[in-house]
Amino acid sequence: MYPYLFSPDTKFSTEGVFCLNLRLDMVEGKKLAKQLETQQKDHIKEATAATGKKPSRINPYPWKEVEDNNGEPCMDFKFKLKPSFKTKAGEIVKQRPAVFDASLKPLTEECRLGNGSKIKVNFSVIPYNTSMGCGISLRLHAVQVLDLVQYNNGESDTGGFSIEEGFVAPESERVPADATNKQDAPQEEISDASSF
Repeated sequence: MYPYLFSPDTKFSTEGVFCLNLRLDMVEGKKLAKQLETQQKDHIKEATAATGKKPSRINPYPWKEVEDNNGEPCMDFKFKLKPSFKTKAGEIVKQRPAVFDASLKPLTEECRLGNGSKIKVNFSVIPYNTSMGCGISLRLHAVQVLDLVQYNNGESDTGGFSIEEGFVAPESERVPADATNKQDAPQEEISDASSF
């Protein structure tokens, strides 16, 4: 869900972040959550031992229970990767997640990865303890796409319409589907959409 793997999501910062939500059914989600909860508890113990006091704030886990489009309960796990980081030597290193198809062929943004694609995620659990709180994050490294659902901006090649009963043009008057989005002349610009 909500994959930003080729260009970072810049909603909350100018640099942005590569990210995606992995949606699992409750059985698989609870299994993964249990493993990650154990790692967070171990990290809190280590942070407490190192500083001599328990962290003042424990941040929420990077997952939540949600419902899918059919109303079924499931779990979304949030994976992130910053587009760059600074080394101890002060060097800026750029990075992005690797994306592969089922045969391990690298993919580009032309694949138009969309919600509902079946994927596998390679990630690391990153513990942190800062003034903003203590917890774990799920650092995204790579994604393997097993079943691609292409992003279509909420529409299809049919303009978002479905087949209806009514007028059907004769074969001789039909335009090829790939030509329906082309316009020969610019259309009049409408400044106020509320006038429709």
